[in-house]
Amino acid sequence: MKYLLIGTYCLIYILSACNNSSINTVNVDENGVIKLKIDPMSFHDDLFSDLIEDVYFIQLETSTESRLGEIGKIEIKGDKIFIQDRSLHEIKIFNIDGKYLGKISNRHRGPGGYNDIYSFSVSKNGELIEIYDSRGFKFRTYNLNNEFVEDFSIDYIVSDFMKLENDKKVVYSGYFPSYNMDGFPNSSRLLFVNKSDVYQSAFDYVYSESNRIREVMGGFRNLSYYGDTIVLGNEYADFNIYHIFEDSIKKKYQIDFGDEFMPPININSSEEEIENFLNLDQRHEFAKIFRVLESSQHLFVEYAVKKRMCFFLLDKTNGEVYNLQSSFDPSRRVDISVPVTIWNDTFVGILNAEYFKMVFESRKEQGIDPPSILSEIDRKIDENCNPVLSFIKFK
Repeated sequence: MKYLLIGTYCLIYILSACNNSSINTVNVDENGVIKLKIDPMSFHDDLFSDLIEDVYFIQLETSTESRLGEIGKIEIKGDKIFIQDRSLHEIKIFNIDGKYLGKISNRHRGPGGYNDIYSFSVSKNGELIEIYDSRGFKFRTYNLNNEFVEDFSIDYIVSDFMKLENDKKVVYSGYFPSYNMDGFPNSSRLLFVNKSDVYQSAFDYVYSESNRIREVMGGFRNLSYYGDTIVLGNEYADFNIYHIFEDSIKKKYQIDFGDEFMPPININSSEEEIENFLNLDQRHEFAKIFRVLESSQHLFVEYAVKKRMCFFLLDKTNGEVYNLQSSFDPSRRVDISVPVTIWNDTFVGILNAEYFKMVFESRKEQGIDPPSILSEIDRKIDENCNPVLSFIKFK
């Protein structure tokens, strides 16, 4: 496999600022929950080059068949990359070198076809792709040859889901009831499912049509893989991160951004409290978690505060926490490489080709000589090419 290895220079493309770790604190309570106190307004450049071990880029093949539109969910299993194309309601499949292999494309194609792809998850061996068809209210499974395998009708909401072993999966329903209000369960945010049947639930709550908790901005993808464990994070107005393993769930992390930036509501707030919060002019100043990814050594949390995107990185081996800005200066835009998924303990971001070229030209205008590998990518792509994947290995 040919990796595009990049040296220290490429840190400019990945990070813009780094927090002096001593500003943040890490403690473990009596239940084993790791409590993280983060100062979201303190950033320093001096530690920035110490965080990265390797960075490399993979150019995704561009052709009529492989051309990607709006990017949705991305999963990497084994040596295959699966990318949801929200524009065309397809899943494009590439090998780990970026070569196009095929796609799941069965929209409106009779028996075995789907209406849309809201989310998807790939089996552990990378051979089966299960989608959630939100308009057909079904889970549908296809093989790598785009052949229909099976489907199951459901009567509950699916905001996100991840496959477990065999036919089991974890479904995040969020703050919505099942379609069948008399069904089981009608007020649980997390469901354990075998094929289509719910056999266990967690995080029960009292559903109300008038409750506006769904309007409190949170992340879009709530679940991610950490080995055989599923990580649940970035719920609405919640700052806890959970580990799900087989049929058990445990709170693993609790995040505190300080009194000034923590929203004055939580998932148990009354409808009146939520209503008052949504009427605040400064509600967008408070912290919101958008994405959580975890490797064997690091916890990555992307969040927003004061209308600015940031992320922090916890080194689990020594308890050090580094707080970084995703972008803060037009001359040092770095959101091109913020991770969106994880593969083999490597954090993976996706770079729009047009934006890649814009940043590349900006660096040259600043007198920064690009490394030869980035120059090679720049020569090969234009604004109409498929995105480039960035693979980030933290120390």
